Amino acid sequence: PVCSHGSWQSSIVKKFQEAHPDLDVTWREAGNLNDEEKRLLDGTEGNPVMVYHDGVNFIKVVGKTLMDALDRYLNEFEEKAENTREAFSLTAGSGITCP
Repeated sequence: PVCSHGSWQSSIVKKFQEAHPDLDVTWREAGNLNDEEKRLLDGTEGNPVMVYHDGVNFIKVVGKTLMDALDRYLNEFEEKAENTREAFSLTAGSGITCP
Protein backbone atom coordinates (compact mmCIF):
# COMPACT_ATOMS: atom_id res chain seq x y z
CA PRO A 1 0.00 0.00 0.00
CA VAL A 2 1.06 3.56 -0.61
CA CYS A 3 0.96 5.94 2.33
CA SER A 4 1.63 9.65 2.31
CA HIS A 5 3.16 9.78 5.80
CA GLY A 6 5.98 7.30 5.09
CA SER A 7 8.78 9.82 4.60
CA TRP A 8 7.70 11.87 7.61
CA GLN A 9 7.47 8.80 9.87
CA SER A 10 10.86 7.48 8.77
CA SER A 11 12.64 10.41 10.43
CA ILE A 12 10.70 9.84 13.68
CA VAL A 13 11.56 6.11 13.69
CA LYS A 14 15.24 6.93 13.01
CA LYS A 15 15.28 9.31 16.02
CA PHE A 16 13.62 6.59 18.12
CA GLN A 17 16.24 4.08 16.98
CA GLU A 18 19.07 6.49 17.90
CA ALA A 19 17.51 7.08 21.32
CA HIS A 20 17.23 3.32 21.95
CA PRO A 21 20.41 1.74 20.54
CA ASP A 22 19.79 -1.41 22.65
CA LEU A 23 16.71 -2.27 20.57
CA ASP A 24 16.90 -4.23 17.35
CA VAL A 25 14.84 -2.19 14.88
CA THR A 26 14.29 -3.91 11.54
CA TRP A 27 13.21 -1.71 8.64
CA ARG A 28 10.80 -3.10 6.05
CA GLU A 29 8.94 -1.60 3.14
CA ALA A 30 5.22 -2.23 3.33
CA GLY A 31 5.23 -4.46 0.25
CA ASN A 32 8.29 -6.47 1.33
CA LEU A 33 7.25 -8.35 4.49
CA ASN A 34 8.13 -11.90 5.46
CA ASP A 35 5.50 -14.36 6.73
CA GLU A 36 6.14 -13.54 10.41
CA GLU A 37 5.74 -9.80 9.76
CA LYS A 38 2.56 -10.40 7.77
CA ARG A 39 1.19 -12.43 10.69
CA LEU A 40 2.00 -9.61 13.13
CA LEU A 41 0.18 -7.12 10.91
CA ASP A 42 -2.82 -9.33 10.16
CA GLY A 43 -6.01 -7.37 10.75
CA THR A 44 -4.26 -4.01 11.05
CA GLU A 45 -6.29 -1.06 9.83
CA GLY A 46 -4.27 1.92 8.66
CA ASN A 47 -0.56 2.23 7.99
CA PRO A 48 1.72 0.52 10.51
CA VAL A 49 4.71 2.52 11.73
CA MET A 50 6.20 0.23 14.38
CA VAL A 51 5.46 -3.20 15.78
CA TYR A 52 6.96 -4.10 19.15
CA HIS A 53 7.17 -7.88 19.53
CA ASP A 54 8.98 -10.59 21.44
CA GLY A 55 7.47 -13.74 19.97
CA VAL A 56 4.64 -13.78 22.53
CA ASN A 57 3.51 -10.18 23.01
CA PHE A 58 3.10 -7.46 20.45
CA ILE A 59 1.84 -3.91 20.15
CA LYS A 60 1.18 -2.21 16.81
CA VAL A 61 1.65 1.52 16.31
CA VAL A 62 -0.44 2.74 13.39
CA GLY A 63 -0.68 6.09 11.57
CA LYS A 64 1.14 9.34 12.20
CA THR A 65 3.08 9.01 15.42
CA LEU A 66 5.46 11.27 17.31
CA MET A 67 8.58 10.28 19.25
CA ASP A 68 6.90 10.53 22.67
CA ALA A 69 4.17 8.15 21.50
CA LEU A 70 6.75 5.58 20.36
CA ASP A 71 8.38 5.81 23.80
CA ARG A 72 5.00 5.46 25.51
CA TYR A 73 4.15 2.37 23.45
CA LEU A 74 7.58 0.90 24.23
CA ASN A 75 6.95 1.32 27.97
CA GLU A 76 3.49 -0.25 27.57
CA PHE A 77 5.01 -3.16 25.66
CA GLU A 78 7.73 -3.75 28.26
CA GLU A 79 5.12 -3.77 31.06
CA LYS A 80 2.91 -6.15 29.10
CA ALA A 81 5.85 -8.48 28.45
CA GLU A 82 6.91 -8.44 32.11
CA ASN A 83 3.36 -9.30 33.17
CA THR A 84 3.34 -12.46 31.06
CA ARG A 85 6.37 -13.70 32.99
CA GLU A 86 7.69 -15.18 29.78
CA ALA A 87 11.41 -15.13 29.17
CA PHE A 88 12.08 -13.08 26.09
CA SER A 89 14.67 -11.10 24.27
CA LEU A 90 13.52 -7.57 23.56
CA THR A 91 14.17 -7.25 19.84
CA ALA A 92 11.56 -4.63 19.76
CA GLY A 93 10.16 -4.00 16.41
CA SER A 94 9.97 -3.31 12.78
CA GLY A 95 9.80 0.19 11.43
CA ILE A 96 7.40 -0.39 8.58
CA THR A 97 8.06 2.22 5.93
CA CYS A 98 6.30 2.99 2.68
CA PRO A 99 8.00 2.75 -0.73
